[in-house]
Amino acid sequence: MNSIRIKRLGKEFFWTSFAQISTLIGSFIGIRLITELLSPTQYGELALGMTVSTFMQAIAFGPLGNGAFRFFSSAKEEGFESTKSYFAALCRLAFYIICLLTFLAIIVTLVFGVFGSLDSFELGFTAFFFGLFLGLNNLINSIQNAARNRTIVALHQTFATFGRISLSTLLIICFGASSSRAMLGYALATIFVFLSQNYFLKRSLMKKFNSKNLSTIEQSEWISKLTSYSWPFATWALLGWGRSASERWALDFFTSTKDVGIYSALYQVGYVPISLFFNMWLSFVNPVIYQRAGDGRNISRLRKIYHDCWKLTCLGFILVLFMTGFTSIFHKFIFLILLPESYNTYSYLLPAVVFAGGILSINHHITTAIHSHNKTITLIIPTNLLHFIGLSLNILGACYFGAEGLVFSLTLYSILSLLTSIILSRITYRELKFE
Repeated sequence: MNSIRIKRLGKEFFWTSFAQISTLIGSFIGIRLITELLSPTQYGELALGMTVSTFMQAIAFGPLGNGAFRFFSSAKEEGFESTKSYFAALCRLAFYIICLLTFLAIIVTLVFGVFGSLDSFELGFTAFFFGLFLGLNNLINSIQNAARNRTIVALHQTFATFGRISLSTLLIICFGASSSRAMLGYALATIFVFLSQNYFLKRSLMKKFNSKNLSTIEQSEWISKLTSYSWPFATWALLGWGRSASERWALDFFTSTKDVGIYSALYQVGYVPISLFFNMWLSFVNPVIYQRAGDGRNISRLRKIYHDCWKLTCLGFILVLFMTGFTSIFHKFIFLILLPESYNTYSYLLPAVVFAGGILSINHHITTAIHSHNKTITLIIPTNLLHFIGLSLNILGACYFGAEGLVFSLTLYSILSLLTSIILSRITYRELKFE
């Protein structure tokens, strides 16, 4: 490995680490400020509103972002004309998604206007705009990460994190505490970030194109390639969103919105930080893996990628065990620092949430190997089945045991997901012998 490559990798790792660390610090500051300003019930309403935004990300922008991330290197390898078609296809697909989501939002708005309360309408309306621009930002981040423009991604992630905290806090202080005002702050910050993201995307990657030549490029092949790779993600995204959202909604139905707020704070303190930590590593490693995989047809490259991903999973598992042990000792101290006393009810559940978040995070190492092999379709049935099991466990857990039942459900789901991915990766690895 020559010195230029080492220097480049070091720079990339610095900016990747900077982005995730700043996001982690921002999430700690944010949860402390927002939970201080909002009651557990209001924070629970905010968490329920967030499920609208995560729905939009899960079924639409998330799958397309995976396709954009996977094939950027391939398009670049194929040359200038292929790269133009790649960007043109992405623009068209993103436009279709925006139209579809806007249509759904109009229907939901009419329903809330007739049957819902004003507060629910305001929260849902702001959550839609937050989800829309968050999805667009994540799509651009996928492209910039694939292009390994780490500095641009890192600065915008930092801007987004602290912008959401600042604007939501400012609106609550100026106009009073409510979940809809907090969500409005999130939405406004995300819109500002998108405007900057769009500018830098055009400047760094799309400066050779304008709207005229984009519309005349042959796009059908790239649209077909992106959709054929991305649609399996969408097939399991709905149940995946249902499994995740059912935690909040089931707890709200069987207990109270206040419990939703306390559980969401537990989730933010335990699940989110360890996920961000592993995302820092994944966002650095995955572009390199996909670049090595190319179009996913070189068998010797793929074998090496499978072995590397299995090794990374083992190392990640050791780290997860360490973090679980650490939080089991210091969970009271962590909650004392990060949350007001009214949110400390479930601090003893923190180690289990950290463990579950870590297991689901390292699971991505294994699925990365499968995605590199272009075997995404093999994940459809197992992943949907796992999501259905997780959703059912969430409902049963919340019904009979409240937040404790949800944490048990999350832990069991994470273990089942990891074991399933290991089995599938072994199967797809064996298929290399016959290709």
